[in-house]
This record gives sequence, C-alpha cells and structure tokens, in this order.
Amino acid sequence: RMGRSARWAFVTLALLIEILVKESLEVSSLCNVHNLFTTFSGAGTVEIATQFVCAACCEHGLRFDLRAARCCDKDKACQVQLLRQLHGSDTCVFTDLASLLENGLATWGNDWSFVRKEAAILNSRVWNKMFCCRHGGYCPVFTAADGYRDIEVSGPPCTDWSRAGSSKGYDGGTMPIAMIWILTILMANRALLIIESVREYPLEFLERHLGHRYFLYVFCTEPGDVGYGFISRKRMYILCVHKCKAKLTYDIYDFWVLTKARLKRHETFPDDCLLATGDEVRREVDALAQTAARRAAVAESTS
Repeated sequence: RMGRSARWAFVTLALLIEILVKESLEVSSLCNVHNLFTTFSGAGTVEIATQFVCAACCEHGLRFDLRAARCCDKDKACQVQLLRQLHGSDTCVFTDLASLLENGLATWGNDWSFVRKEAAILNSRVWNKMFCCRHGGYCPVFTAADGYRDIEVSGPPCTDWSRAGSSKGYDGGTMPIAMIWILTILMANRALLIIESVREYPLEFLERHLGHRYFLYVFCTEPGDVGYGFISRKRMYILCVHKCKAKLTYDIYDFWVLTKARLKRHETFPDDCLLATGDEVRREVDALAQTAARRAAVAESTS
C-alpha cells in the first residue's frame, strides 16, 4: 500500500523525463544535490515526499539528492516526529521563529495595527541562531552555503484566513509570525520557494514582500486533481522562482495540466493511504473517547 500511495512521484518523474527529452533538454540536469528547508514543518510530510521523489529518480538511474537541511516547528509533538523521521541525519530541527527577533514579540502593544507590527519586524535586529532540539543548543539559521540549490517548502499558519479558523485576517495572531517567516525568506534568498495555504490566504501580502525578488506562479488545486478524490482539501500553492538564481525551462502551467491528466489515470483509494495498524487505530480511538468523556464531565460540572 505504501508503494501505491507513493505512485505519484514515479508517474510525475516519468512525465518530466518525457518532456525533457521532447524539448531536447538535458535529463542529466536532474542529477544534482539540492538542499531542502521547511518552515512550519508539521509532522515531516514534505520530508517524506522528498524520499519518494529521490526513490523515483534512483529507479530511473538519476542521482537526484534532495537533502533535508533544516526544518522548524514550534509544536513539540511535531518536533518529536521530525526527529524520528530524520533519524540518523544531522538535520537541524528548530523550534521558534519568534526567537529570531532581538526583542521577540513581547514589546508589542495589543492595540498595534498589523502595519505597525509589520514595520517593527522589518526593522528588527535578527539573530542568526535558534534553539535546535536535534543538537540541544543554538545552531546557525543562515549560512554562507545557502543559495542556488536551495528549496524552501512552507505552509504559513492559515487559521486567520481559513473559513474554519478565526477569520481575523491581518488582525489575527498568526500574521506576525508569518511576517517573521517572510523576513527569514528574504534573508536566506533561496532559489525556489513552494508555499502552501488555504485559497483565502492574501496573495497581495506575498506579492508585496516577495514580488520584487521572485516570480510567483499560483495554483488552486485539490487532492482530486492528482488522483486522491476521496479527500476534500482545497488548497493554493505558490511556486516562487528567484529572478536571478533560477529560471523555468518549460511552461509550469502546461506541466501542471499534463501532470493532472497523467495522475488521474492512477487513482488512489483510501486503503492505499490508511497505513496504521488495527492496534494503532484502536489506541487513537480510545484516546479520543477519553478526551470527549473528560470534556463532557467538565461541561456537566459547570452547568
């Protein structure tokens, strides 16, 4: 089942190779080492996906190495999962973006507008070290090696824009953290960025801060577009291509249309992705039941 759920990587790479050959582009251009950086990394799904991509390249005899260089998430459960996922590597697992600012967020007034907070962040002194739970100390965030072969994949907090969230927009509590993330992107100056968020996320915010340095290509999609029709999760992806460090050799929108058509031939079913054992599912259900019982008891005692 894991093989079937990872089929997308193999199908997409085969399509890419077909296009490279047809366009008389060098397939060997894929044979490079690239550094992967993730922010708001969650449980490491991007890192897992890159392993599928590298496995697909290996099957085609291509030495494409996408190495997890650094990741960052404030949630402790996510940090544990990232450490487990990247076991045996030296990848830094950073913990708190806000700690990069010299004064953090503590000096801000509750009545500050987002414009004022935005200006404060852009004018803040930024540390070059953050606590890393991999090494148990402070590690460099930006290095001289950052550059042309760097790819950043991030999903900035979307609760202030999501229909299921607070819908507070710029006045929400997550936007200052998103602004700090923007600041780190500008400082790192990576060649490629892939940003994932809800469709309501403000494009003008990204264009205003990144548009002078990156070309932005926007895709509104959902799992059904790539063969996962049993999942409902409409999302927006923004591919940001550095104006000096990278260039597109093929129309990215044409490639997306071809990719969707190819992947729809390989529809994935729920049992391809439900990889948990029966015992793991039972433990999860038991934990949810206990939590629901505690909440009911609290509600009853306060009524």
